[in-house]
Amino acid sequence: MKKKGKGQIGTIIGLFLVAIGVIVTLFFDNSGMIVSLIATLTAVIGAFAIYIQIRKSKLIGQSSFTIEISKYLYEIPGLTEFIHKLGRSSDVDGVPYVVNQSEMPILIKYLNYIKTIAFLVEEKTVTIETLNNVLAYEFFIVINNKSVQELEIKPFADYYHDIFELYNEWTKFLKKNNKDILYGDVALSNLDEYKRYFKEDM
Repeated sequence: MKKKGKGQIGTIIGLFLVAIGVIVTLFFDNSGMIVSLIATLTAVIGAFAIYIQIRKSKLIGQSSFTIEISKYLYEIPGLTEFIHKLGRSSDVDGVPYVVNQSEMPILIKYLNYIKTIAFLVEEKTVTIETLNNVLAYEFFIVINNKSVQELEIKPFADYYHDIFELYNEWTKFLKKNNKDILYGDVALSNLDEYKRYFKEDM
């Protein structure tokens, strides 16, 4: 058991180091992205903090996990307003929302928290069913947004491979339970990067 625990922590630390590598690369490629880079770094640190907090608290129940992870997610400044904009644009105005550069720090923080959730699903700390009951709307409205895919996920597809994995498991769950995929017309699974990832993984 101790070895497994060390392995999990090692994975998180590895994720942290990979993120730093991405940050450094982006920094030297485009100094204008400094605000987004800082956001990414703080998001990864926050993600690590979530993992440590969950382990320390020994959260066993899915409901307890949901409360904990939701609390951290909505402590991201501006996230609630950002999600509302995406939802209103698509559901009310009928026009897909286009993320602007000033919103990139919020988006990057959100995606990095989702990466942590993906890890916890893989480790069976939380189930897809629990996530679907609580976070489905927020997840799919962001991930199945064309500008999110074009601006962030496609250019850094290798970095977001764990989100691909989570998306794959989540959509399998929805199909199995005869539930619609929110904004499925612009599904993440339509991306060539997504298809290549699973093709190479087979």
